[in-house]
Amino acid sequence: MLLSQSAVPASRSSAGTGAARVDLQEAQAAGNLELPGAELSGEEVTVAVVPMQPDEFRCARCFLAHHRSQLAGQPDGREVCPDCS
Repeated sequence: MLLSQSAVPASRSSAGTGAARVDLQEAQAAGNLELPGAELSGEEVTVAVVPMQPDEFRCARCFLAHHRSQLAGQPDGREVCPDCS
């Protein structure tokens, strides 16, 4: 079966609007979703900051503190963790 040239763009454009309609419906559904106990704007968070220990190093790439046993290497004299090496 052969389609006329005008039928092809029409089918493409109608498929595109259907996808946009689905995305819009998903966004509206997600916007109305409210989790119980999720309102934390009035909460104050306190965190105890512990100084870096002598047996830890700070990765030069991800800047996370790791135990010395996780030291993967020191390229260019910089300490790097296994995830970043």
